[in-house]
Amino acid sequence: MNLAPIAQWGKTILKVSTLVACGLVFWLSGCARSPVSGDLSAVEALETARFISKQAPVVVSLSQKPEQVLSQIKGLDRPDKLLQNTLLDNTGLDYKQDIQPWLDGGGIWAMTSTDVDRQGENGQQPGYLVVLPTKNAQLSQELLEVYWQREAIAGQDLVFEPYKGTQLIYSQEENRISTTVVGSRFVLLANYSKVLKEAINNVQVAELSLGATPDYQELQELNSEKKEAISWLNLPRLAQKLGIQVNHPLYQALGMAVQLQPEGVLAQTHWLPTDPALLEGAEAPLNSSSLLAYLPSSSYLAINGVNLRQFWQQMQTETAGYGNISEIIRQPLLDWGKQWKLDVQADILDAIEGEYAIALLPDEAEKDLDWIVIRENTGESLSDRLDRILNQQGFSIGSFQLDDQTLVAWTQLIADPITDGEETAKSRVLKAKVQGVHTTLNQYEIITSSIAAMDRVLKAKSTGNSLATDALFQASIAPLPEVNQGYFFINWRSAQKPLERQIPLLRLVELATKPLFDPLESVAIASYGDAQERQADVFLNYTHP
Repeated sequence: MNLAPIAQWGKTILKVSTLVACGLVFWLSGCARSPVSGDLSAVEALETARFISKQAPVVVSLSQKPEQVLSQIKGLDRPDKLLQNTLLDNTGLDYKQDIQPWLDGGGIWAMTSTDVDRQGENGQQPGYLVVLPTKNAQLSQELLEVYWQREAIAGQDLVFEPYKGTQLIYSQEENRISTTVVGSRFVLLANYSKVLKEAINNVQVAELSLGATPDYQELQELNSEKKEAISWLNLPRLAQKLGIQVNHPLYQALGMAVQLQPEGVLAQTHWLPTDPALLEGAEAPLNSSSLLAYLPSSSYLAINGVNLRQFWQQMQTETAGYGNISEIIRQPLLDWGKQWKLDVQADILDAIEGEYAIALLPDEAEKDLDWIVIRENTGESLSDRLDRILNQQGFSIGSFQLDDQTLVAWTQLIADPITDGEETAKSRVLKAKVQGVHTTLNQYEIITSSIAAMDRVLKAKSTGNSLATDALFQASIAPLPEVNQGYFFINWRSAQKPLERQIPLLRLVELATKPLFDPLESVAIASYGDAQERQADVFLNYTHP
């Protein structure tokens, strides 16, 4: 499978998109912060966000009690244990004993800065802040005092520091929890006392806080009726934390509303540009797709959209400010283009202006991935163009019949190696190795990496065993908007093992959030929006139909 631009690019997209989906699960597992009574309204959420700097890289607010949130995820075992292990591990705090009795509704969690002390010589020391509403300030104060008494008995040297009408309590040991109660409504927890002081300053100087930011206010208001959590990512700041080079990024923030459904988790994303005038025109909508009927139901990954040429140009433009990300996306195709002396943009992508579909699926031996590309037959034929180019590269171009369908194969002659006992090379056998196959069916061009993959496409169409009728695929896209600019689908159950081989870090993420990964069946994404705003919905499906 040497001829594999789509396979390599597809693997890259699979890696990036899966890590994004994993990140959604991870944030959900780490954002729960409230039990007892009441939901956090949009007004209350903005009040809580007054403690958060508008420069904070990551902010997650929860509108409901964590038990309610986590219990809605089917197959999730021991949500109380997950809550304790993900939020309060290594703090000495016990959720049920120290927090639950006074907690009132939702709270907010934030990475307030990528480096609290701003001293590069000791590495990055992120600041973390949790703001929790209390229904009984006296009770919360008393239970926190009991907690600090336990810490003192355990040998911690405590500091009681008055600060602007509050009392900060923290250990002299670095990177230990710090607490304070503000007024009669809020309890603040942080990993540095400096983070608590900055939070109090933000309340006193409104223009410093995220709660006063118009875009954040709009995000809360738009999603106040249909979300369990709101996430806010300051993309330039987060990129800095992740070591991604940033230079005039197009997007300043990503807002995300997380809604729990009986079947899974729906995240509705809003990409906020630094200047809407810089956005290129929106992609054409995809009302329905007959191409899905050609994709085998065994596909690990499927992408369906309109005008790949425009999508590729738009993606390059919109990721240009994030150097590393742009290179991760572009490099597999550029490397392949150099290998085969192709201009990927001109020779391939520019030819796909109508509807298209791309899929990855296991090969016959289930050791590697086959790829499928289907395009609406508009303009110059992509396969004819590739025939000419590959013929110049020394490939043989020949046609043959598969059942009643005429196929064209790209082949290379390869000599078998000399085996033991052979005195000369005269007995060596030349074999034709198939590097790709294409055909035209109805109004579509179909290109695959192997004859077996083409056979599966043709059978999917003739037998109906395709994604168009697949119960898992249909369940995965059901919560997404019917009118959109394209689908992205991962069959997690089937793709999990290949992905773990491709992305070793993924296994560590799975172990860290095992209760949330174990029941995951699939991930589906649909993009939509207009020239002023980019949006996408991500659905994590936990139910197998």
